[in-house]
Amino acid sequence: MPAPFAQHFEALDRPRRVDRADVLFDSNVFSVNDAAEQKLHALTELLLNHPGQGNFWFSLMTLTEITAPADGQRRIELLKRFRNLYLRFGNRVRFMRSLEDNIKAECASRPHPSADASVVDKDTSNSIASGDLVGLLKEGYEDWRREKVKIRNKYGEYAKKSRKDYAERQDIRLALEQCVPQYFSLNGLEQCDDRAKELLADAADANPSLTLDDIKSRHGDYPCIWTFALLARLAQYAFTIPDVDRRQKFASFEKLLEPHPNDFIDADIAATGAHCGTMITNDRALVAKLNSLYDAGLIRMQGFTVSDALRGYIPPTSDRTPAHEEIARRAYEIYLARGGQHGHDVEDWLQAEHELRFGKQ
Repeated sequence: MPAPFAQHFEALDRPRRVDRADVLFDSNVFSVNDAAEQKLHALTELLLNHPGQGNFWFSLMTLTEITAPADGQRRIELLKRFRNLYLRFGNRVRFMRSLEDNIKAECASRPHPSADASVVDKDTSNSIASGDLVGLLKEGYEDWRREKVKIRNKYGEYAKKSRKDYAERQDIRLALEQCVPQYFSLNGLEQCDDRAKELLADAADANPSLTLDDIKSRHGDYPCIWTFALLARLAQYAFTIPDVDRRQKFASFEKLLEPHPNDFIDADIAATGAHCGTMITNDRALVAKLNSLYDAGLIRMQGFTVSDALRGYIPPTSDRTPAHEEIARRAYEIYLARGGQHGHDVEDWLQAEHELRFGKQ
């Protein structure tokens, strides 16, 4: 039976209340389609006019993705629309450099490094005026084309080996049958802690004393590390499991296990802005993954398409009284995240009501 709200949404199963005020935008929300742009601007007004809303974030990788189309005219048109949007946000727009920088910042308990629109506006304006990419945008375009090919080739070879191992080794098949159903719980941290450990090692100079146990016990304080590790491991599972097995053995997780060549790129973009409460992306598969991980208490960020945000986004610090059904759903999510232990129903209900009224503490 479909969820009661599913027919009203593109990717959500219900309206979702946002706990954290900042918003991350994906590159795929920008389109040369006028109707899509009007919808994006309507969402912009909704966000700007809500008093509890925070800043609006873009990663520089998002900018390189916007300029990625091979057709030069299309690139410039997308740049125009991108610039129109970030100018609407005024001094509340922030640009981030890289996932690596943000991981180092959170390991050192520093604010994520960012800059205002001036960091990109000169080259963006000059590119629009000249009809072609100039300056850092041109350099970034060439670098990103090469880097994207490398990423896809690297993970393509990795996927080929993983599929071969899955076909030949029963122990791997059995392990995945046990791991996948537990992934959307605290056990998910255990399943991807090797990736988290690699990221921590790369950022060791930011805080040499920080250990894997530290970031695991306080995973909510390290959203960039865990958002990437969780999405990357999920991508690995997706390209390892064949289509037939995904439909037959993992039917409950089929949509979350559909592989795509951009899965690791998506993980990087989402993780770079993982401190935000919301990611606006028209990638429905990414929305489903983010919301499943969020509902399990593993990450801070929820996902919305532009259309779904217009219909089902409940802003932070909203003073509306949550409905009985909303509290019941959130209480059940808390119960599941705690491992399904009985005897805490009153605590779960009170916690759920508090979160829906005031946001997670």
